[in-house]
Amino acid sequence: MKLILLHGLGQTIVSWHAVCEKLKEIDVVLYPLFHEINNSDELNLDVLNQQLSLFLRKINEPYILCGLSLGAVLTLQQAVQGSPLLKGFIVSAPQFAPNKFLLSIQTMVFKCLPKKTFDTIGITKKQAISLMDSIKNLHLQQQLQVITLPAMIICGSKDKVNLKAAKQLATILHNATLRIINNGGHELNSTYPHEFAQEIHHFFIKNQFLPST
Repeated sequence: MKLILLHGLGQTIVSWHAVCEKLKEIDVVLYPLFHEINNSDELNLDVLNQQLSLFLRKINEPYILCGLSLGAVLTLQQAVQGSPLLKGFIVSAPQFAPNKFLLSIQTMVFKCLPKKTFDTIGITKKQAISLMDSIKNLHLQQQLQVITLPAMIICGSKDKVNLKAAKQLATILHNATLRIINNGGHELNSTYPHEFAQEIHHFFIKNQFLPST
């Protein structure tokens, strides 16, 4: 059983390294969200989801998706689309019908940042703003209500922007567990890697996803 990790906007696969170090029993794949994006390309949520779908079609064994923030949105989209090989999913700081006002504020912040701020994540400032704009149209609530895959929702107790959505998502999904990381903020994979890895491990044990010994 593979575990495929999807990072957030503003992160790279490096953000998962500390988590991976604590998951020695699990076959982990780090997926870089922007590795197929050139600076001249159009960038929106549909583009990222299509590229992720192409990547997942190349996997010929069962897998679990785990995403944080933007990675969580993509994970939920994949869960809605469905695949015989997707056996469960974990989302951290998830959104399924984002607050347009808060997204507008974040977009305004992006517009004020210097272009070089975005160099480290592999996309341009224009692409980041376009991506944020596309997330405003996300509405997954109805589709999520029919999903029966085992799921875990993780959120930091101090991540006020996403905590409400995390709790709502736990009531929408039929087979989900909600885990709140005490004192945790938004980027739990980099700030609370030990606790994050523990939750993933518990999810694998509970659902018998670990290989037999």
